[in-house]
Amino acid sequence: MSKLYNTKVTGQTTIIHEIRLSMGLSYAEYIVMDYLWRHRKTPGLAVTEMIFYPSIGMDKQAFQQILNILCSRNQAAVYSKEIFFCSQWLDYFSGVERISELMEIFKNKGNKVKAGTNLTKALTMTDINTIISKAKEYMESVKDSERKYILSLDSWLDPKLKRWEQVFIEPNKQQIVSWKK
Repeated sequence: MSKLYNTKVTGQTTIIHEIRLSMGLSYAEYIVMDYLWRHRKTPGLAVTEMIFYPSIGMDKQAFQQILNILCSRNQAAVYSKEIFFCSQWLDYFSGVERISELMEIFKNKGNKVKAGTNLTKALTMTDINTIISKAKEYMESVKDSERKYILSLDSWLDPKLKRWEQVFIEPNKQQIVSWKK
């Protein structure tokens, strides 16, 4: 076990601490879950044959040890060449895969990477369907505005502002009244 805790992690990933803490994951466990999530669609690559784990700074023994811990807590499971994740992880990260759909709603306005990070944080507070429907509502409410006055997706998804909870009202068009003397 001592090698597990002395593992020096290399590379780069964004750790969403709200998710890590809510799932009771250590940093190393989160990094392994994130690594498995990112490589889950690599065709024909069995977890036991993974050759990329050195890219996160772990030897095979430390990687396997953390994977065994995750499996024993039912946070991940490996059957044959498939990796399965607990529903809590799926709830957080499967919505993130819909970032392209949101970028399309916002007509590609914004930083996709930053929007993805903000979306991951937002998904700890609400579900993806609410975010998508509110994004459509927002864009409908600003459809006649100049592009420079419309929020970018990454700004709209700012988790501190929770814009998906706001009510968007399309501004009324002024009625022109003619006066006669």
